[in-house]
Amino acid sequence: MTVTLNFALVLAGGSALGAYEGGAYEALAAAGLTPGWIAGSSIGALNAGIIAGNRPETRVARLREFWQRASAPGSAVGEGGMLTRSLQITNALRNRFLGRPGVFRLNFSGLFSIVPGAPDEPALYDLSPLRETLSALIDIGRLNSGEVRLSVQAVDVVSGEPIVFDTAHQQVTLDHLIASASLMPDFPPVTIDGRDFVDGGFTANAPVGIILDSAPERDLLCLVIDLFPIAGPRPRSWFDGMQRRDDLIFSQQTANALREHAKRKALRDELRSLLGRLPPGLLDERDRARLGQEVGSGTVSVVRMEFRATGEETALKTFDYSRSAIERRWRQGVQDMERLAPTLPILTGP
Repeated sequence: MTVTLNFALVLAGGSALGAYEGGAYEALAAAGLTPGWIAGSSIGALNAGIIAGNRPETRVARLREFWQRASAPGSAVGEGGMLTRSLQITNALRNRFLGRPGVFRLNFSGLFSIVPGAPDEPALYDLSPLRETLSALIDIGRLNSGEVRLSVQAVDVVSGEPIVFDTAHQQVTLDHLIASASLMPDFPPVTIDGRDFVDGGFTANAPVGIILDSAPERDLLCLVIDLFPIAGPRPRSWFDGMQRRDDLIFSQQTANALREHAKRKALRDELRSLLGRLPPGLLDERDRARLGQEVGSGTVSVVRMEFRATGEETALKTFDYSRSAIERRWRQGVQDMERLAPTLPILTGP
């Protein structure tokens, strides 16, 4: 059975950790679970765009191709300790200085923009390679066809306003996807309709609120794939502390959104029950319809799956694009989803 319209998928940001989402989607598709709505921020927006912008039978292959283009030769890391840290530092620094041919390249003008009198250049990297890669992998017509609803989050860098680009309401282009993944100060803002946008992860790294704030007419399962764990061990060094800091910053965004959703869900359930008990004629039909639209007739159930870093990962994990790291994260995504998929609620298609 293939499930579509009542299944939503949220893909989080996390740069090179996004290979985990690719593996998770491969296992999800193998289980016959096809989302009818995908929301993403940052690298999650790029993965989401590749999924929505391809036929179901080619989505996994296109995701694999993207991550193959993004990956780089690098020394395989071990199971922890000083050697692991040294190798991952080497891999991450290599990517920092050399860039990734399929994703970004060093922008020397950005390096020297802090020098007085130098031209304005608010980024260390040029994302032209990413645009070329996405152009080859995404069919923009299919992405906007409505087959899969796509929502990606970005932030107006001037006003600080979070913005959602949604194929249900507008044409979404490569600019919108790249804007959602433009993490300052590494990557430059993307100008769309006279406004400059940057990475959606600044406000919602896993933009679950896009789904949860909806009032569905049918019951909806929302699966969140988060790339940073909420719980973790006590750091043993400042280097461990850096990794744990990032985990907490981004995972707590999701945790807070889920707590607020639980409160709103309880309120909607109570209001729905109250509307059902009101005697006829107490509310005019317009008010009853308006309130009914607000609470919806369905509920949203949330399942959260997270990438839990093992001893191979360190504080520089998000910039380790080494082929061994990308392949390891992809495999872990497959394995985690294979365990999770059988436990998901049985859904019926439209």
